[in-house]
Amino acid sequence: MRELVSKTIYLVWKIRNERRIGNNDAREREMTDSDIRNRWTHAINKRLTIDRALTNSARFGKRALEKTLVKSTWKHCLRKEDELPDE
Repeated sequence: MRELVSKTIYLVWKIRNERRIGNNDAREREMTDSDIRNRWTHAINKRLTIDRALTNSARFGKRALEKTLVKSTWKHCLRKEDELPDE
């Protein structure tokens, strides 16, 4: 859950800076709800992909993340969680 909160806060900060600094606070260039939702989903999926990759013990050896840690981190955060494969 902490991961979702931190990613969400960071995305809000980025979007605000883009609007205020990058677009000179132009109201006509504001993002739509759909744009924001898509960016949020992309950020969360990217983080999940990284976490999954970091469990590769063949690549990372002893430094690899435990699969149980990644599962517990993302528990109750994913759609159709009960349908996901163990790996």
